[in-house]
Amino acid sequence: MAGTRAVNAVAVALLVGLTLSGCSGDDPVPKVEPSSPAPTPTSGSPSPSQQALSPEETVRAWVKARNEALQDGNVASVQALSERSCRTCHNSIAPIESVYGDGGHFETRGWLVVASRPLSTAGGSATVDAALQYLSGRTFPSAGATPVSYDVERHIARFRLHKVDGHWLISFIGFLS
Repeated sequence: MAGTRAVNAVAVALLVGLTLSGCSGDDPVPKVEPSSPAPTPTSGSPSPSQQALSPEETVRAWVKARNEALQDGNVASVQALSERSCRTCHNSIAPIESVYGDGGHFETRGWLVVASRPLSTAGGSATVDAALQYLSGRTFPSAGATPVSYDVERHIARFRLHKVDGHWLISFIGFLS
């Protein structure tokens, strides 16, 4: 029990730190993503016509694309923002493919990026920490299955990115809480 409290205290401290770090006058103002749908290239890398995003914008676009995939099962956009070798990306996408493949569906809006902060950008690599809120919902694992309900969860995630052909791609997702 005490271990759980310590982990929760660290998660809350990180979440507050990430949230407050966006309030200083020295930080850039976050850019709002365009409301148009993300492109869906099939090659696993962004199309040349796609506007180059910053590492932080790429993390937000990845989460948005994953959320969209929860609605219809089409994972092409989230895969296009992931390196092919990113096992942790695949681990976040595979359940969507599995549920839709079995005739199931999701009733959730997915993940919400509460706050994000770039930690480093050097050459072709970058690291971004993000406070995520997993929104409540239900998963119907297959056609006609009894739904699995879940409540809101909060996590801190570290995204590592690599620049490929002038565009940032997610190469690793690690959960700090």
